[in-house]
Amino acid sequence: FDIGSKSQQQRVLSNTDRCSFWQRFINRNKMFAVQYSARNLSKKVAPSLQQRCMSSFMPSWASADPSEMGLSSDVHEVKNLVGGNWADAKNRMSIPDPMDKDAHPIFTIPDTQIDELGPFFESLRKVPKSGMHNPLKNPERYVQYGEISRKVGNALSDPEIADYFTRCIMKCVPKSYAQARGEVKVTGDMLNNFAGDNVRRLAKSFGVP
Repeated sequence: FDIGSKSQQQRVLSNTDRCSFWQRFINRNKMFAVQYSARNLSKKVAPSLQQRCMSSFMPSWASADPSEMGLSSDVHEVKNLVGGNWADAKNRMSIPDPMDKDAHPIFTIPDTQIDELGPFFESLRKVPKSGMHNPLKNPERYVQYGEISRKVGNALSDPEIADYFTRCIMKCVPKSYAQARGEVKVTGDMLNNFAGDNVRRLAKSFGVP
């Protein structure tokens, strides 16, 4: 095998030495690189990917796990809220998985009929004409709902709770993680804005062009 002139031989040997050097460097530092990557995963990985890794978190008050929806015939049932109580209906509608039409329904919702609207009308009739949040008759409700807004806004600022609601949104509609997470953030910011005495603005009607 003829590799050519002396200068060509030197170039080949030089290239061989260079390759050998990098191979030794890679082998020597391979374990260090793995350890370094593991230690710095939380710093190097994109925030959206970090949030996806929280898929096992379930708040103590949650009644539905989005990671389990559509995986079995044991389907979560959403109920109506009327008169401060959870109520069912005679019929139910199945909500399909938007990403897999052949999967089990992700949950069912009440298919409330006209002859079942009585409790809703009764609840509406209990509301006084001046409203439930009248600042003259029920001023304490302004403070109460200001505090509620603060607590909910603070909860949605928690990365794990925000991740939970993000996954709930993604299970219902075919949106990316970033899109769904943006909805949670905007909602949390709005509630933080209505904390304190800003909740009084909920009684004001105005239009934004």
